[in-house]
Amino acid sequence: MGKSICRRHKAENLWELYNPSQLRLWPKDNSITYFSDSAAGRSMPPKYVNSAEHGIRAPHPLPVDIFRRHRISLLGSAEHSKGYYHSRLNENFFDFICVKCGSLWVKSDDVKRKLSEGEALIVPPNTLCDSFIERGKTSVLWVHFDANSFWAELLGGEISIKKLENYEALLSAFKLYEMEVFSARRSSVILEEIADIAAAYLKREFSEKEKALTKESLEGVLRELCGNHKKFTTPQIAKKFGMSARTLDEYCKKTRSESFSRLVAQERLKAAFRLLRTGKISNSGAAARAGYANAYSFSKAFRRAYGFPPGAAKK
Repeated sequence: MGKSICRRHKAENLWELYNPSQLRLWPKDNSITYFSDSAAGRSMPPKYVNSAEHGIRAPHPLPVDIFRRHRISLLGSAEHSKGYYHSRLNENFFDFICVKCGSLWVKSDDVKRKLSEGEALIVPPNTLCDSFIERGKTSVLWVHFDANSFWAELLGGEISIKKLENYEALLSAFKLYEMEVFSARRSSVILEEIADIAAAYLKREFSEKEKALTKESLEGVLRELCGNHKKFTTPQIAKKFGMSARTLDEYCKKTRSESFSRLVAQERLKAAFRLLRTGKISNSGAAARAGYANAYSFSKAFRRAYGFPPGAAKK
């Protein structure tokens, strides 16, 4: 494992962390609040925790770790500024980050996206993902879920971004817990009740179906995927309907006689065919719009589907 490198002069960062599983740059004006006193899983140098000048807080020890019974190892809130950067490959937990205000940029597999208020990033174990701030300040809530079968079934095995349906409720529960855990008169009973509420909203967020799967909604997803050339996986799409990839494929085969991925490939080829007929796009351009890595692969698939090469579609 690598070491935490603390910069004491001239550097813009309070500390930096380099090890095989993560790279982290922490600007001096960033702050973080831990909702647990547990040092397990914390990468923050201990000497900065509860140091008044650095804005890094953790509560005094409790008799029990309140959130552990929900298989949550660590959670809290943070405020980041331009220069904050975190590249991680977590081995033992799901990383959940929800934006409270500002913008959080996320990059994975060369795809970059901006998260705004109420949107959450979910990063499964052993999945590389970068998050960073490009300008201004951004406040977030964050949770580390244990890598067990329960959370794996709810959160899935792919990096995902979700607009939270229960965002306001979660925000309120987190704020109540923070106020109570740092109160001079804090009560473990009250903390347990708030933790139960927060955990219940988190479970509801990922267990409820986002939409019913109908022929109309399936057509809508196909149109959306045909309108862009972004990569996708069947499990990602199935999760939107609250079902497994196998169930989605079975539905598609029953209603359209093809698996979901084959349907998308067919619809993208149809869209490419229509574009080629206009004469305003090249073979390589049509290949990219159809989601193919190169014109050769596209040409093979096109000829297999239509019996002639893409160039003939322009005639």
